[in-house]
Amino acid sequence: KLSDMGEHHHGHGVGGAGMTNRMAMAMWMILFIFAAGQFVAVLLLVAPMPSNKVRGAVLTMLENLWKTQIVRYIVGTQVLLCAALLGSAVLDGSFINGPTMMQRESLYLPFFSLYQLMILGRLSPIQRKLYSSRVTLKEEQKENKTK
Repeated sequence: KLSDMGEHHHGHGVGGAGMTNRMAMAMWMILFIFAAGQFVAVLLLVAPMPSNKVRGAVLTMLENLWKTQIVRYIVGTQVLLCAALLGSAVLDGSFINGPTMMQRESLYLPFFSLYQLMILGRLSPIQRKLYSSRVTLKEEQKENKTK
């Protein structure tokens, strides 16, 4: 059982519901890799940009990446993994009976991963609006100079 993992194998200790240690560790590793990719995307969107041209290039790259089927499958898989890990914790009773410290810490990754997805979904349109407004402002400034 996955809940035994925290006590005997220095693992995460979330869940149960028939999940084996190997399966749980594989899910955690995959989720960690996905979350690391999200972290890089969020970092790119919140980092200061040297110019609006760079901002546009970063946005275009991320938006084109999002349009690919593989990225959408990865995000869907990530959401399902989070649901499985969180659902496993609920079925194991660790949500209801008060999670141990090991169980509580192992729930951070799925929650953080879902939170990052929401942040990404909000940051991209904000950055796109910023990019568009600066392009418009630059065009207006050019028009004013030529008049």
